[in-house]
Amino acid sequence: MTSELADSLERARPEDRVHIDREGRVRSPTRYRMIVGAYWGTLGLLTVTEAYLGYLLVGVPGLSLGLVIGAGLAWLGSRHLLLRRSSEAALSGELDVAEAAARKIADGRFVPRNLRALAHGRLAFCASLREDADKTLYHTRESLRLWGKSQNVLARLARYGEAYALTRLGTLDTARDVLEGLGPEPSGEFLQLAHWTTEHFLAFKEGRHDWDDDGLHARAKRALAITSAAPLLALLAWAFAERG
Repeated sequence: MTSELADSLERARPEDRVHIDREGRVRSPTRYRMIVGAYWGTLGLLTVTEAYLGYLLVGVPGLSLGLVIGAGLAWLGSRHLLLRRSSEAALSGELDVAEAAARKIADGRFVPRNLRALAHGRLAFCASLREDADKTLYHTRESLRLWGKSQNVLARLARYGEAYALTRLGTLDTARDVLEGLGPEPSGEFLQLAHWTTEHFLAFKEGRHDWDDDGLHARAKRALAITSAAPLLALLAWAFAERG
């Protein structure tokens, strides 16, 4: 099925994408299109302006600078499209296609660090779907290395991915340290879902938890409305069973 940009977690199908802001809140597809349009429109305008000023200063040779900048922007745009293709393929279950596209970016020369970080995130996601915890952790940490100290929402998601991968590998104390290092539960629903899922998975592996019925019911009510929250629902079922 074709991946689309959904306007909420509740309306998103498993193969759909969502647009999130810096707080991890799901925002409208219209906002995303406006941001993307403004970004590329501004870069295009600057390219034209640069070419025009070059022409005024040195004549026809001055146009070459604008052409070089335009070619660079076209190449950068192709990397963005390739990354989007990787995301859509992964969500649709085409893992070989997704990995091939992501590797072109992750291993590419002159590719900006943030795009390479995102590409390693895609490779980590594919490895997770293949249930390869070692590769998941490797690509997640490569993504985090490239993000550096960034507090970008996608970098924060990668840190949840690190805690989740460590939990799958059984290194629970390290996973707990990473999770606690992320601070209190975020308010944005997308980050919140990542926090809950990681938190409950770690508790499941540890074999204990201290949530009360009210807290579990509140999370279950939210998760029931979200198709992609199936793993969290399974973990909540375990948590309820543990309380007896």
